[in-house]
Amino acid sequence: MKFKLKKRDKIRIYCYDKYICYNCNKENEIIHVYLERNNESNKEEDNQNIGLIELDYLNNDNIGKKINKLFPYFFKDHSKTAEESYYMNHCQHCGAKFGDWFVYLEWQVDHAYDPIDPIRELIIEF
Repeated sequence: MKFKLKKRDKIRIYCYDKYICYNCNKENEIIHVYLERNNESNKEEDNQNIGLIELDYLNNDNIGKKINKLFPYFFKDHSKTAEESYYMNHCQHCGAKFGDWFVYLEWQVDHAYDPIDPIRELIIEF
């Protein structure tokens, strides 16, 4: 099933710094991308971090290109692990790929007891 935006859906973006590249060991800025569905039910499962659940969301050029204009290091690339191409973070120094597994899960688990606040947050409305 192909992901489709609904009218008045919002994309919430949290921007973090100090993400260390596995390849060059330099600090980077990364973003976490969340979908907020516009619906009357307001159920928690309707406002999910789709990057963890449904890669079609990160394949969506309408979303990806808008985010890329704001964050040039977030662009479409091929993931060997996921065996498909989707929009992902990249190292601003060496270009290494930061797949959604590492950005969303591993890094957040590493900071579960030492939370890091985003350096900025923004919302894109559709």
